[in-house]
Amino acid sequence: MSESAPASSPKPARSHRRIIGLIARCCSIAAVVVAVGMLALLAYVVINRDRYLIGLRGWGFYAVAPGTVLLICAVALRSSQTWRIRLMLPVLMGLAMLWVGELVLTFLPAANAVEQTRVERDRKVAKAEVKFDRRNKWEVVGELREQGIDATVPVAPKLVLQSDGGTLVSVLKDNGKPVLPLGGISKTLTVHSNESGKWVKYVSDRFGFNNPDALWDERRLDIALIGDSYVQGAGVGPDENLVASVRKHFPRTVGLGCNGNGPLTELATIKEYLSEHKPRVVLWVYYEGNDLRDMANERRSPLLRAYLENDETHELTTRQETLDKLMRDMLARPQAYQVAPPSKTWKTIKEIAALKQLRFRLRVDFAAPPDIEYFGKVLEDASRYVEQWGGQVVFVYLPQWDRYGGSVWNDAHREPVLAKAREVGLTVIDPHTLIAKMDEPLSLFPFGLHGHFNAKGCQIVADHIAQVIEPKLKKDDATTAP
Repeated sequence: MSESAPASSPKPARSHRRIIGLIARCCSIAAVVVAVGMLALLAYVVINRDRYLIGLRGWGFYAVAPGTVLLICAVALRSSQTWRIRLMLPVLMGLAMLWVGELVLTFLPAANAVEQTRVERDRKVAKAEVKFDRRNKWEVVGELREQGIDATVPVAPKLVLQSDGGTLVSVLKDNGKPVLPLGGISKTLTVHSNESGKWVKYVSDRFGFNNPDALWDERRLDIALIGDSYVQGAGVGPDENLVASVRKHFPRTVGLGCNGNGPLTELATIKEYLSEHKPRVVLWVYYEGNDLRDMANERRSPLLRAYLENDETHELTTRQETLDKLMRDMLARPQAYQVAPPSKTWKTIKEIAALKQLRFRLRVDFAAPPDIEYFGKVLEDASRYVEQWGGQVVFVYLPQWDRYGGSVWNDAHREPVLAKAREVGLTVIDPHTLIAKMDEPLSLFPFGLHGHFNAKGCQIVADHIAQVIEPKLKKDDATTAP
């Protein structure tokens, strides 16, 4: 009788099953956690659908992708251990790769555009032997206050408007009603920005803008510039910025701009501040880098939409003392107004969690096709309003640095915007046609890097503007002469 083979040990099989079971349980926990996260994300997106569910990339990134992950998690929880693992491991690996990529884009200098600019700027600063003031804005303000100087920072409308369930509402209230300041704190030394090594500071006028205050004593103005940070004077001293450079040609010139202003805020500014002084020409300074995107965001504000839809004004010129108190209080108690800047570490953590760098690279948040027709309505209303006092709106199209030193992601918007301005009947001034012919267009920017025009760039654009509108003003003078 032959010997039978010894029975194989069941221990390896049992050990294998235990490992599979452990992995499956981990996948179950992961599926629940991920599913809850996707549900929360989808709920947030639905509540703020006007902001996120725009364009194919917006729908794909914020709805289809999380919805698909949620479906996979649901199927995995109802599947066998083997299929649960097969379904969840690719999901977890994919999510891990997303945040690894975000970490690389955030912290690797070669991948982070902001860090690249900083490193390149430091190299050029050292080469030019320029002393670069590396204090932040609040450090400058703090030191000025220690010297007994009443100093502050700009308070832009964009800072005052906060999101509330998809709607932008003002955090400032006067007698219980929301109010939106369009300028900054009046008659105060304002610390603005630093792009060339020296902090730009100016004493604001009676309405909080960057102008010599005495200009508002003029019965009628020649020129008013409306715009964003370019008009406010970002990166350039108050005697060399764009408005000051235009003022060299037309002395009675004011600029009414704030960081982050878009077309609706600019329309509001015209209606609040210019009807009394009736400038002969209103220069609508359009910046191609973000104005249409800013307009899409501004449309979430009932206060701003009312300037277009209902022709409303709020008599802001008579309420500056109240507005100053509200803005000073907001800056003194930012937490009370939910506008306190987060710590740098916490801000970085939130940006990584939100995949900020990745979304920027994929242009997910810029996916909405611009509403050129709505922009045309804003321009048309501005033109109608200015024509009531015999003035005219002239459209100035400012190019972005990327047009000369990088890649222009929104180049397709250029011609439709210019065409719409002409269709509305505005004279169009396009400095790009002049700058593009220059041998070194980057010399118009601080250290040739991404930023606003430097003093040289401002002067070139201002001279170009003067060449176009000076003959118009002389013709008008001749027509109206007795």
